[in-house]
Amino acid sequence: MELIDELLENQKCICGNPIHKNSESYNKLLELKNNYSESDYKRFYEDFYINLKILKESKKSKKDRISKILKDINESKDDREKILIQIETLEEKLNNLSSEKLSNLDNSENTLKSFKKDLINNEAEIQNLEKEMKILKIKKTDLLNEIEKLEKEEKEIKNLSIKKNI
Repeated sequence: MELIDELLENQKCICGNPIHKNSESYNKLLELKNNYSESDYKRFYEDFYINLKILKESKKSKKDRISKILKDINESKDDREKILIQIETLEEKLNNLSSEKLSNLDNSENTLKSFKKDLINNEAEIQNLEKEMKILKIKKTDLLNEIEKLEKEEKEIKNLSIKKNI
């Protein structure tokens, strides 16, 4: 209630915009002041804290997911490097063999093809994980902004509560 009284007295919205007497915004604040009970404000305050807690838990969950994705990306990059080294080694061996020995290397060629296929699959997985990480970073930023907004609202509510108790 004190917040509404303060907004009306200062003729300024919590967002910083002016509120002129007899304007729609001013009249809405008067209506809120006259129509809402202390229990309504208490319920709003409790809902606010529940939502804040949910957001904080969601933030942690997203952070854990991002950490796992980063770990998966690093592991995939390590696997890719190992496969590239194996491919280079096999290619060097192939280049050093005479044409008559090449016929005996069908198994090695199949292994090389398998490594290349694994490399392609790993690169696709890395791309997918990087895309997912970008999306999660955006969601994380959105959540951080929302938490910051809610924390500001919480601070304002606490200030109102303190002023009311004084």
